[in-house]
Amino acid sequence: PSDYRNRDSVGGRHVAALILWNRSTLLERASRWAEALALSADAYAWLGTDEARRHLAERAHNYAALFINTRRWDEALELFGRLESAYGELGDIPLLARQAAVGRLADRLPGLESAEALAGIAEAMDSGLLSEEDRRSMYGYVLSRQAAAVAAADGWLAAWRLLQEASDAEPDFGELARLAANARANYVAETHNRFAALYNARRFAEALAIMQEALLVLPGDRTFLKDAELAGKAIAQGG
Repeated sequence: PSDYRNRDSVGGRHVAALILWNRSTLLERASRWAEALALSADAYAWLGTDEARRHLAERAHNYAALFINTRRWDEALELFGRLESAYGELGDIPLLARQAAVGRLADRLPGLESAEALAGIAEAMDSGLLSEEDRRSMYGYVLSRQAAAVAAADGWLAAWRLLQEASDAEPDFGELARLAANARANYVAETHNRFAALYNARRFAEALAIMQEALLVLPGDRTFLKDAELAGKAIAQGG
């Protein structure tokens, strides 16, 4: 009551806006976000000040958070489009719009074929939607899933070659190098298991042939060298 220096004289329009803001606050407390935003939009249309715009941006943020927190990306993006059409760049709405678009793409990736998913990631990156961190996370996920499918169909050698090619194209992308290394290890284990089955069945020549072929792929691999030596000795001993 005594802080007269910080008081402002306001007219009837400002008083009307204050009433709308108070009502919108009460509506938000009741989780009636759309109605709160509508009253704030009325206040901005009525008053048109920076203060009214800030209040509108806050209500828009809170309403948008409802959709983002529940992963209702399409509804969020529809709201953002309407806000941009009506008000241009409003508060942090552009940042939230990007967040929603990235979230929608991430949620859709599991249901897309690899080629379609990679195309979507590239398009989002070209449009400036994705950060490099986002791109790498999504790209790594899609390649990992693609490699698993290739391994199931054609074996781990094919999966390793797929991942190694991708890693060679982006040598500073550590996740791709890790995926490629894991695929290589799986290829070695897969090939050793084939060898072991033949060796234990005393089909030593076939077992050696597998290792000779594998050594053309990985000439210095210790597991392959050891297995080849073992099969060779068995053959030499008349096996």
